[in-house]
Amino acid sequence: MYDWVISSKPYRMRKKLGVIAAGLVMTAAPFLVSAQITGLTDTCSTNVTEACLQQEIQLLIKILTQLLALRNANPSGQVSVSIDTNALVSTSGTPTMTGSASNLSQVYVTLAGNNEFGHSQGNVTVVNGRWSAAIAPLADSSFPAGTYQIAVYGSASDANANRAALTVANLNIVTQVTSGTIAVSSATQPANTIAPQGAVLQFTKFTLTNTGSWPVTIDHVTVQNNNASTDGAFVSVVVDNSAGNSLGGASRADQSGTSLFDATHDLTIPTSITLPPGAVQTLTIAGNVSANLSTYAGQTTGLSLIALSTSASSVQGTLPVTGATDTFNASLNVCFPPQTAVYGYPCWASTVSTGSLVASNPNPISSSIVA
Repeated sequence: MYDWVISSKPYRMRKKLGVIAAGLVMTAAPFLVSAQITGLTDTCSTNVTEACLQQEIQLLIKILTQLLALRNANPSGQVSVSIDTNALVSTSGTPTMTGSASNLSQVYVTLAGNNEFGHSQGNVTVVNGRWSAAIAPLADSSFPAGTYQIAVYGSASDANANRAALTVANLNIVTQVTSGTIAVSSATQPANTIAPQGAVLQFTKFTLTNTGSWPVTIDHVTVQNNNASTDGAFVSVVVDNSAGNSLGGASRADQSGTSLFDATHDLTIPTSITLPPGAVQTLTIAGNVSANLSTYAGQTTGLSLIALSTSASSVQGTLPVTGATDTFNASLNVCFPPQTAVYGYPCWASTVSTGSLVASNPNPISSSIVA
């Protein structure tokens, strides 16, 4: 270590540099701890020696190195957390909170109000930008009805240290939903078409509207095959949203296995649908048809919505909702090599020629509310 002869008192210069270095370290430390940088310990704030000054400089180099590594791993560096709107009303005394997070590997969630307090079971891992935390009160078996404050932290240690929450919101726990109302109506239907082997066909579109003041859930829908003799032509049936994402489905394990449909040609499909008040969602019932339609060639069928199960106390609208009627075809090749999804037809598997599809839900549940 050089004693730069800028001052006649190099010790004082070292002392000043040591104080500055120590200040930088301790100022940066809280932010670095939240960024999961460890190994920061200041021992020179009251013991300024040449050795300590060297230690502080090495520590600053470590800080800058780790910050640069974090920046390279996460160029945006923007931390954000949100709580799902549909999670802010619950009929459960042990609610599950859900939300999104960016640039965080974990969150910690607390719930407080009405002389009750609870939290997630430790830090909750963020997976693909999403988190889910079940909350139970510390003193009782469940939270009573009322309004509570949700707080989301970067970790349990942040909460215990009384650091500011990353986001807060109010949760209403209600004992019973009494005003849930949902309306079901027909949407613009797909045109009638040919149903080639191995293809995915859109049959019926319907719109759900939450016309009440509470969020409502749809646990499952019931679909009916309009041609009883073609039950075996379907490998699976799914319910998709307008973006093409599946919200539920049922399939059989093997194309030569038993029919998807029951004795009355109905199929109950479990779904995961939540509609906040005022929300409108259009859904599509699609069928994945067999890779071998020789038995059904020339026959026509459609899939109709005939029932749904919902948390709403009132269901408005008229069922069934019926869409396209398609004609099975065993000669038009759109899904088998050398063809791969031509003429606008999607195929339900890239290896459709193997003749198998893994069942996503071989045991669909039964309907409890029929409109």
